[in-house]
Amino acid sequence: MLTAVGMTACEKPAPDEPAVEGYKVGDYYKSGLVEGIVYKLNNEEGTSGMIFSLEEWSAKWSTESVYREAMSPDNGLYNWNLISAVQGWETLYPAFGCCNELNGGFITGWHLPSQYDVEYISEMVNHCSGELFEKVNSTIVEHGGVQLSATDYWTSSEAGPTISYSINLTTGTFDEYRMDKSLELKVRAVKHF
Repeated sequence: MLTAVGMTACEKPAPDEPAVEGYKVGDYYKSGLVEGIVYKLNNEEGTSGMIFSLEEWSAKWSTESVYREAMSPDNGLYNWNLISAVQGWETLYPAFGCCNELNGGFITGWHLPSQYDVEYISEMVNHCSGELFEKVNSTIVEHGGVQLSATDYWTSSEAGPTISYSINLTTGTFDEYRMDKSLELKVRAVKHF
């Protein structure tokens, strides 16, 4: 089971402990034009972590059968940099291209999540017997986004020329048999804050 630093959305501080300043897992995040849902914290203060996008797409992982060695299970930016170095990548790698729609101007850093990122999101939304899934979806809709789907999501981690990894968001099931890159699955972008 993956864990992030800080309290989860279901934990409450003890009465004699001061409330943690900053964001908590499951919170709506907004800074300038960047919006998302916090799914991982890097520090106890809640001032650094990861968010996922309010937007969601359906896309193929790839339209070509090439192994680019974007295989990091825990570093989506590493995988992103390998794919985005390919000429015509936004068309050849539609799932990556969808995430890139959120970048532009002064906004950078949105990318297709790694395996571990999608596992963190799955763990977060299924925490507290799934209560957080409904809360997060309500928050997403309240801020003009698209609800999370109870289905498979692409990760940026590939396993060969025609296969890449996906994870079912609501069950947290890692598809051991992998997935054909030409299938259209759900896509959410992630970003550091």
